Amino acid sequence: MENQPPHLQMFSCKYSHREYSRGGHNFIPVTRETSTKLEQLLGEVELLSSSALVFSETSPPPRFEVLVHSARALRDTPLLYPTESSMFAHLWALSIPVVVTEIQDYRPHIWQPRVFFKGHEDDVVQITIQTKEGMVERQGTLEDFMQLFEMPERERGYIVKLKDYPPAQSFANVYHDHFLVFQHALPFQMYTAESGFYNLAAHFPTNQAGGREAVGGIKPDIGPKMYFASADHLPKEPVPCVTSSVCMQDNSEREGSTRLHLDMSGAVNIMVEDLAGQGALWTIFAAEDTDKVRHYLRHKYRLDPSSPCPIHSQKYYLQKSDLRALFTQARVIPYIFTQRKGEAVCIPAGCAHQVSNNGACIKIAADFVCLSQISTNRRLKQEFHMDRIEDVLGLDLVMWYAWYSLQEQQRIGSVSQQQQFVETPSCQAIPAKRKAADIAAYRARKRLHGPEKKLTAEEGYFCPDPRCRYGAASKRTYSWIALYQHIASLHRRTIPKEVWRARGASPSSRDELDNWYIAYVQEQILEDALKEHRC
Repeated sequence: MENQPPHLQMFSCKYSHREYSRGGHNFIPVTRETSTKLEQLLGEVELLSSSALVFSETSPPPRFEVLVHSARALRDTPLLYPTESSMFAHLWALSIPVVVTEIQDYRPHIWQPRVFFKGHEDDVVQITIQTKEGMVERQGTLEDFMQLFEMPERERGYIVKLKDYPPAQSFANVYHDHFLVFQHALPFQMYTAESGFYNLAAHFPTNQAGGREAVGGIKPDIGPKMYFASADHLPKEPVPCVTSSVCMQDNSEREGSTRLHLDMSGAVNIMVEDLAGQGALWTIFAAEDTDKVRHYLRHKYRLDPSSPCPIHSQKYYLQKSDLRALFTQARVIPYIFTQRKGEAVCIPAGCAHQVSNNGACIKIAADFVCLSQISTNRRLKQEFHMDRIEDVLGLDLVMWYAWYSLQEQQRIGSVSQQQQFVETPSCQAIPAKRKAADIAAYRARKRLHGPEKKLTAEEGYFCPDPRCRYGAASKRTYSWIALYQHIASLHRRTIPKEVWRARGASPSSRDELDNWYIAYVQEQILEDALKEHRC
């Protein structure tokens, strides 16, 4: 060993106890920083993630309070337009899911199966088939899948799916033109696009020679991926019926096009094709209800407390009876809505959710990482680690390179140039007149709706429904009888007259009336959602 040239000498790894030569091909560059510098930078990252107040210098846009209160009290899913980036940022910081309508320039015709798969018909994929006996996977070509997917339900006789396509390769490499269209069609691109400035995953280093391969480690698997699934119900069968000789069996139980699960990062999902025109049913639970849903599943299926999380296992789909039981036992109401073609759904990290197609649908989804949800991302990383689920996001590396990228940009002065593209206005950017108007409106609301103000029949009553807390509706008062008629006709809430009279006999503050109203109508909210969306 002593007489050998340095580059041929051997050394023993203290972990694997294997011997390696000192040739350069046996070494992988890990970092160019010293240990002292690394400790300093890691300390700065920890300080930022633990103490940063996101949007501390921004003013919530109009309607924000109404959307937040409606989402939290009534589980109304906020409906936004692609231009409302500021509203999205503030709602996202509170982990509230969002539906975005009127997605532009996604070019629907290019996502039709025959057009999309052109030139790839012979590629072999795993096709998921759901029958009465259970779920199986079998290999087949994309041509085989297209024939099954486009076949009428009664003729096919089972549910067919193609998930996470392409399975191994990068979507951008296989379908580059479609990738560009998808990135261009994404709402709030500064947050959701692969190159978005506020998407921390966008700061991951890539090959400067023009490739998309990462040079700083394994690039985060943030998609996009395609999801093809037929209607989430087996065809109805003729069975003996009392009222007639033959009737159709009602298969109300759903299997789940995507079963209950949650993601480590935020995600955006666009429906690009709907062959039946019936949309897809979404059920999203608020992040604070995750533990309640987990406890319910463990109790119902008698799972061992030390067993892996039932939500992470992706084995369950909650039926109507489960949603009613969750409300009865834990007062849990999820967001329930139907996604239509050309709409995007943004799901925050940590929100358990499930999807059931009402007809054959095609969706494309991608993940993104925002600073406002880093604490949730880190908590979920630990949960995934405990259940031995692979961390495909690589959160530590994402945070590290995002921090390093921003530090470098600040050093060279590019951050000041980037600020012209920031879509969330700062306080300094808001005109003085608008500031004064917002302050005056806030003071007026405080005078009108202050929690200490007692409401009497002479003064009138404000509507307790969250949807009447904005604009002129927030200042309108009613007599007790007129308020009852207003709630019944406009908000379509049914409260027995004797209950309403008893409540009116004991005057209360606005906050007390609001809390009583929300608690009373919550069960109606759940039943109306189940009926409207045919859960």
